[in-house]
Amino acid sequence: MAEDAKEETFRSWAARLVKTRSRILQVNQQYKKLMADFLGEAYSVFAEVEGSEHAEEFYESIRWQLKSNGAKIQKNTPNAGLIVRLVCGDEISTKSMSDYSRVLEGASHNNIKPAEFVEWVKSKTMTAIIDEQRKLSSNVDTYEDRLQRARIVALRVLETREVRPILSQTTTSWAAEKLIGRDGLWIAIGNAKRRPDRDSFNADINLLAMLTPNIDLEVYVINYIAKAFVSDVQRYEKMINEMEESVWADKLWEMMISSGEEKSAK
Repeated sequence: MAEDAKEETFRSWAARLVKTRSRILQVNQQYKKLMADFLGEAYSVFAEVEGSEHAEEFYESIRWQLKSNGAKIQKNTPNAGLIVRLVCGDEISTKSMSDYSRVLEGASHNNIKPAEFVEWVKSKTMTAIIDEQRKLSSNVDTYEDRLQRARIVALRVLETREVRPILSQTTTSWAAEKLIGRDGLWIAIGNAKRRPDRDSFNADINLLAMLTPNIDLEVYVINYIAKAFVSDVQRYEKMINEMEESVWADKLWEMMISSGEEKSAK
């Protein structure tokens, strides 16, 4: 009888623990569903930011805010990680932040629309998405890598225009050296407008300022121009390598100018 009572007690304890385990599994399932919904909301913002010309400024503002709040972020924390840390706070571990950021990056990599995000996560499961992104991370160029390549494309395009300057001036070598510096870099700020004169191509040019040579300014300007080529830099590199310069130079120049006009309009 004592053995029977002991076994019955054990079964009672086990049954209670199994019931508790079942409830925990239910809570975990509810948590996963809610987290997928929350990540979907974060992804809708992430997708908009990634397509914006102000993305870098926005991410820098998030990084500054997180650091001001004492949040745990690293110098190499990806953009998606910044958004995850912002919405989840320090309540989640660094590993969870990394995993959730991979989910956002995976959705972006697969061109998933925000409205389709939750169903996509359910169909693939977060574990599978995270594993795929982990395998891809070692083979995919970063934005910084693509920007460096885009800088080379932009510089090649600008190089082709040296034989067709927008504005030229005849002067002495001594005066030219004083004017533009030994590195040959100068930046003019001003505006120009076409005269309403059908008999000529004259234009009124108002030069408001000339900035002295400055390597930091050059990097900023070339980076700004290069952004027109970042998204599809491989195609533009292929054009330069396979086409005649007379063909690709004008195409890429017009694209660069159009991109600048669109940014100005915004």
